[in-house]
Amino acid sequence: MSRKDPEKDREYQREYRLANRDKINRKKREYQREYIRKIRKERERWRKKNPEKYMEYRKKNREYKREWAFKKAKEKNPNAKHRGFYHDFETHHELAINSGIQSQREWYECHQRGFLPDGIVQNPDRKFMRE
Repeated sequence: MSRKDPEKDREYQREYRLANRDKINRKKREYQREYIRKIRKERERWRKKNPEKYMEYRKKNREYKREWAFKKAKEKNPNAKHRGFYHDFETHHELAINSGIQSQREWYECHQRGFLPDGIVQNPDRKFMRE
């Protein structure tokens, strides 16, 4: 490193920083991996000790996710209905015939506007694909 040429000095310092940064980042990543492994082991141990509490936690978490998803759906579409009970294929079929819905687009529009009753799906072709 020469003091006479500041450009070479800057370049040397830059290379030194980059080399050390890689070493430091590698150490951080190793530490983070170990920390995550430790947390996962503790969680697994707790799960095996307390299966009832774990199932209760999963149930609450699932309910929270459903509520959150419903809130997001309401933001997109104010007429969105909460998922829960759905009618069977025959009921959907009779509704389509009796209401005079001719196409998938009409069905979708009726669902978006909230004309269809609760328990009727937005995409019956997906829901009843196997029937």
